Amino acid sequence: MKKGLKRFIWILLLAALVIVLHPKKYEIDKAVVGNKISMESKEKSKPIEISIKGVYNWNWFSDDTFEGQIILEGYEITQEGLMKITFNKTRGVYPIEESYGIMDYYWEDETYESSISQAPRYDIAMFGFLSMDRRADDIIILIYPNWPMDREDWDEFRLGPVNRGTVVTYPKRDFEEIKERVNIRKEEP
Repeated sequence: MKKGLKRFIWILLLAALVIVLHPKKYEIDKAVVGNKISMESKEKSKPIEISIKGVYNWNWFSDDTFEGQIILEGYEITQEGLMKITFNKTRGVYPIEESYGIMDYYWEDETYESSISQAPRYDIAMFGFLSMDRRADDIIILIYPNWPMDREDWDEFRLGPVNRGTVVTYPKRDFEEIKERVNIRKEEP
């Protein structure tokens, strides 16, 4: 009896460990209205539609990830493919206080021709940074400044300091609330 009880406890502990350590997947499919604030002008917020569809993988000991699509109203590039986002769990790292990931969008380069390979070539652009909880109930997106709206300008776009860009949040926050959660570096002289 004693030996059987020990074996049962070990099996139970092992099963609990596997359940706890296994990544948990959260399906997200939601459209919300957030707010958009310019970091440079600190103007009043404007409403912006945010559409999120994908899978958030929550992990105990490694970085969380998001695979799917995040579309922001008025930003044509967000209609393109979004690369897998890995959320850095190191807290207090620039640019966002919470864990964040880099938003890279990609699209097929129609002008690329190769006599060697028939595979398509893709261009990639860094759009900004994302902090999001596993159910997308708390979202902060930092967008690089002057992001071009027209597709023709995407290849020519050069990154500027993100603290001069735009912040998109859900739920709605004012500038003072955003300042508490986003590292706003002072400008270099």
